[in-house]
Amino acid sequence: MRRLTRSLLLLAALLGLAVLGAGRTGTDETAAQQNPAGNPQESALFNLLNQDRIRQGLKPLAFDAHLQAAAREHSQLMAQHGALSHQFANEPGLSQRMAAAGARFDAAAENVAEAPSAEQANEEFMASPGHRANIMDPRYTDVGIGMAYAMDRLYFTEDFSREVVQHSGGELEDAVFQSINKQRATHNMAPLERVSIPMLRTEACKQDVDASSIGKSFAQATWVFVFTGTDPQNLPEEVRKFAAQNNGHKLALGGCYPGDPNRSFALYKVIAVMFR
Repeated sequence: MRRLTRSLLLLAALLGLAVLGAGRTGTDETAAQQNPAGNPQESALFNLLNQDRIRQGLKPLAFDAHLQAAAREHSQLMAQHGALSHQFANEPGLSQRMAAAGARFDAAAENVAEAPSAEQANEEFMASPGHRANIMDPRYTDVGIGMAYAMDRLYFTEDFSREVVQHSGGELEDAVFQSINKQRATHNMAPLERVSIPMLRTEACKQDVDASSIGKSFAQATWVFVFTGTDPQNLPEEVRKFAAQNNGHKLALGGCYPGDPNRSFALYKVIAVMFR
């Protein structure tokens, strides 16, 4: 007799301030072959969902070990409780779990199921509009799959994410500087001259940044602006307005990924100081 498969889904949540499509190298087939190691059921489910994506003309998802660690831990909890859930008592939410495992992302979703096999779990996911939407969402670039076994039952977790590439502080500052001058060019404004102030990067790495106190440290500063985002080449709207200011000619930047677990997990923070 075929056992009834049970499943739940957690709909995608955007976490960042800007959209970033993470670039990947290699062919679709290469990405599809990056199978999770060590568990045939996890590997089978990984291959099945990517086969479904490819049939719909979508790129396969890359296997991510950080997401797999988060998914396995959650499946173990479902097995211990003998129940399906996206969050048990005293368990962090999806975003916190994925970030704690080391993933860096700006969008995430989760499917969970109890089924006799990976094949049947995938069948049920694909037959459910919500679960299928998570699997087929073109925004996602990565997936981790975890399976746990208890009392003759298999518990599956699929954790999806859109990866955000994390730059070094210098790379981040360079990219933001280029983006600001590119924005100025659209307003027929002269490019800003770069000024080096190393302490700004140290300040940007702090959880709390006081823009007014930074401004008081620089008598010639006309603007001090602190902002966050996920893609330094796609600046937030308020930063684009800042870039169009015509009361300065020089710019100093400090950038960092503070990694605040109470906010988001792929956000950079930049301090921008404009001078006359």
